[in-house]
Amino acid sequence: MNDDPNVVEVTAAPPHPKRSWTATVHRWWNSKWRDLRGPFWVVLLVGLFLVGWLFDSIFINVMPGHAGVLWRRFSGGTDMTHVYGGGLWIINPFNQFYIYETRLQQRDTEFTALSTNGLTLNIRASVRFRPIVKDLPLLQEEVGPDYIDRVVINQTQSVIRKVIGTYAPDQIYGSQGNILQNVVFTALAELRARHIELDDLLIREVRLPPKMANAIENKLEQEQISIQFDYILLRERKEAERKKIEAEGILQFQQTVAKDLTEKYLKLRGIEASLALAKSPNAKVVVFGTGPGGLPLILDMADPPAASPVPAAASVANPAVPLVAPAAVTMP
Repeated sequence: MNDDPNVVEVTAAPPHPKRSWTATVHRWWNSKWRDLRGPFWVVLLVGLFLVGWLFDSIFINVMPGHAGVLWRRFSGGTDMTHVYGGGLWIINPFNQFYIYETRLQQRDTEFTALSTNGLTLNIRASVRFRPIVKDLPLLQEEVGPDYIDRVVINQTQSVIRKVIGTYAPDQIYGSQGNILQNVVFTALAELRARHIELDDLLIREVRLPPKMANAIENKLEQEQISIQFDYILLRERKEAERKKIEAEGILQFQQTVAKDLTEKYLKLRGIEASLALAKSPNAKVVVFGTGPGGLPLILDMADPPAASPVPAAASVANPAVPLVAPAAVTMP
């Protein structure tokens, strides 16, 4: 220690401790955070707001039975190389995502058409279809999401009008099979050219004006009656031919048998028939002498009329008073 009052002793300051790298970074970050804390929260809130506002444009769900087509705003428009199937897709919110239903769909349509003679017909049809999945980018580019109204319905009506216009009203009733076949073949080719698959097409109803419909029905009814008369005439001709053949057969039989018939043979057959009738348990007969030609006379007495009672003076011995009026006389 120096005792001189004019001399001041100076002590060296102790060296600063050496800071670590993490401490240096933390100190720097704290200083920066104090400056950026306000703008950071503003940017975060704005970002969250934008994500919530554009959520449906960023996260796209493609449900079963559907497929999607992507339109890129800044990179070439419609993506022609890829069809997006079912699932969750994350896209740029500036792009546009179009979803198509790929299941079978059915639409009904009612419209009017003109026949070949200019008559107005009311037609109700039903078409079943679906888009061709691999051609969805082409369908999006050429037609658009409203392809059902633009193509399917209009094309179907056009084809039906074209085919119906070649038939007269009275031909439509009898040619529905050919009409439907022509319509399906034509519509199948035209819809496939528009990237749409036709599954089936039905013409459910063709309504004519009431007077025309009644006239056609009457005409068809008269045609059926005419066909019925033709059948009746044919049947009667065949029946006449059958009777002619039968008469010729009977005539030939009689001519053949007449050669061998004699009076004694006929008497013998008559006696045999009389014996058979007399032995019958269900018949009651009375024999009076003999009939013409020497054959017995058979009177059927099974059911005498109630209005003819037997007179009291009647007897077998008095042939002038008959027992009862005969119901039938058999001359074998």
